[in-house]
Amino acid sequence: MQQQEVSSPISNSPSQLSRQNSTDNIPKLHVNSQVENSDDVVITNIKSSAPAHPKYHVNSDGSLPEHSYKSTYKLKAMSLLKLFPGRGWAKVYETPELFLSKVVQTVDEVAYIIGGAKDKQSQQTVRDVVAIRLLGNQKIERCDKAPMISSRSSFGCVINVTRNEIYVAGGYIDGQITRKCEVYSIKDN
Repeated sequence: MQQQEVSSPISNSPSQLSRQNSTDNIPKLHVNSQVENSDDVVITNIKSSAPAHPKYHVNSDGSLPEHSYKSTYKLKAMSLLKLFPGRGWAKVYETPELFLSKVVQTVDEVAYIIGGAKDKQSQQTVRDVVAIRLLGNQKIERCDKAPMISSRSSFGCVINVTRNEIYVAGGYIDGQITRKCEVYSIKDN
């Protein structure tokens, strides 16, 4: 199990704020968003002036590879919904009594439902991670994965498909706002 947890560099100290606001050492990002096919959901193509990490693929023009999806997922009213092109949203899984959780999707269309709370005030947060794969004939495969390091709800969440990691930032832990961030490795969990 390979997970990392770090604290956000945000600070209220004026000296630290001025140092953090300096953009001298921050790589410049150029975002170009386009949809290639009306049936695809396309992740934006991001070009970075930062040197490429030797372990990960970067296109010859400095851009990261694009990844296409035939569909996408979202959480709404304690249900996991999947977008079926041409047909709209359909409920594929229920998350009863789980508020303020998040969902991310891998390229092979596995949805990961992450964290959440048992109450709307985030007093009882959970650290669960559940993988949902839609099989043929309207059946689903549900797999409980290793939990996150910290329970949390109402957080920011994104997937890095190149590194196969989920980044979780901020949110609430048992009713208290947090600046902690976490990296969840899909392949190791």
